[in-house]
Amino acid sequence: MALAPVNARAVLIVHITCITILGATYLATPGYGAFDLDGEGNVPTWFSSAGLLACGLVAFLLRRRARGLTAFAFLLSAAAVDEVAMFHERAAAWLLEHRGDVPPITVWLLGAVLAAALAATLVPMLRRLPPVLRTRLVVSGVVFVAAAVGVETLGQAWARRHGWHNAVYTFLVLLEECGEMLGAALCLRALLAWREGSRDRFIRSVARTRWRRRR
Repeated sequence: MALAPVNARAVLIVHITCITILGATYLATPGYGAFDLDGEGNVPTWFSSAGLLACGLVAFLLRRRARGLTAFAFLLSAAAVDEVAMFHERAAAWLLEHRGDVPPITVWLLGAVLAAALAATLVPMLRRLPPVLRTRLVVSGVVFVAAAVGVETLGQAWARRHGWHNAVYTFLVLLEECGEMLGAALCLRALLAWREGSRDRFIRSVARTRWRRRR
């Protein structure tokens, strides 16, 4: 399966524009189910899942260029499914409900440990990638994890003390969900730019070869 030529910068602009619209809609209509960033099974959820799935698809199509991309594609696709199926939210809720003696922060610390473990498994792959791509993927991963784990932890801690319906919690939800989407957008841009650059180098190489033959 070939990947048609795609302008990575244009895709990033469209992606960020959609994220901005979803964030603005959430602020303008807080609590409205279809666009509630704090809700599930709605427009933001499916958009976020689609972004992660797109990253997984592109990584899979580029798998022959570096070892480890297949596993990376699988992780991204699993994250896309989890975004819709809410596996980790259900597991966290079960733990908090049936293990009352476990501090809530423990759930999020477990999430951070899991994220770190997954990142460690990707280190060998990252070392094989070009420096620019490696840096871009690391930045996208930091943005995603900081939002998914860091900001979510702050939001849950604030909500337990001050409630769920206030401006601060709304702002934290905005940072969390839009941060996750931005992380996926940066990851997709990095992969597409790598593919785009490799394609351009290939075309230039073919052009130089033909020019030499003509001489």
